[in-house]
Amino acid sequence: MRPQICIITINYNNKQGLLDTIKSVIQQSYNNYEFIIIDGNSTDGSKDVIVEHEAYLTYSISEPDNGIYHAMNKGTRIAKGDYLIYLNSGDTFFEKDTLEKISPFLSSNADIIFGNMNCVGKDYSWIKDYKNEVIDFNYFVRDTLPHQGAFIKNSLINSNQCPYDETLKICSDWKFFIDAVIKRKASLLHAPVVIANYNFDGFSSQPSSRSIIVLERLNVLLRDYTDLFVSSFDSMLSIEREYSNIMRSRPIKAFLKIRRKFER
Repeated sequence: MRPQICIITINYNNKQGLLDTIKSVIQQSYNNYEFIIIDGNSTDGSKDVIVEHEAYLTYSISEPDNGIYHAMNKGTRIAKGDYLIYLNSGDTFFEKDTLEKISPFLSSNADIIFGNMNCVGKDYSWIKDYKNEVIDFNYFVRDTLPHQGAFIKNSLINSNQCPYDETLKICSDWKFFIDAVIKRKASLLHAPVVIANYNFDGFSSQPSSRSIIVLERLNVLLRDYTDLFVSSFDSMLSIEREYSNIMRSRPIKAFLKIRRKFER
């Protein structure tokens, strides 16, 4: 039997984006999937869109929540499928047969199976190919896996009651991936399939969000991965020049103090 895929969509006041995502899902040629929508009590007509498409949905709810990661946790706990993917409102699958193309790789039984992404801006698009990436600690210092392009085994993600840290604003999906790969030794498989269209003009890609991303990641690295971070700090700086702009921040000062202790 072919693996069942659970598609979880989080939405709040993004009616058109939600509609685009729903159309992208229900047009898939692969039909062994669950489709869950968690809406944060939208007031822009999103609820009507959900009602109009309820025949295609396994589960939906619209109620106030505490943000995107609270909503993702709610959807995760409901999911019954073999593999979960988070295709939030505005995200769309790359092609109508995307799930069909990825399904053979899901039989590998890897914990996380990830494909490539079509990064779309206002006047451009390009394919981000992960085939040559070494997904290790150093990788997560500078980047992350795309939640729109990763299929996560249900048994891996639901072994934690709240897999997404709800105290983080932007980086909880990154934290889940680094914890899964580095702490829990989750197995990975790259599939040469373009999974989704990623909006490069979205909130998390904006320059105004970059400082939040950097600081949230630094706090996690300093708290949970001190030894590994110490050993990779210099190479990280050579790759991510932008970190130099926040050398006066509290997390960096704390790290440098810790580092000096290791150097004694």
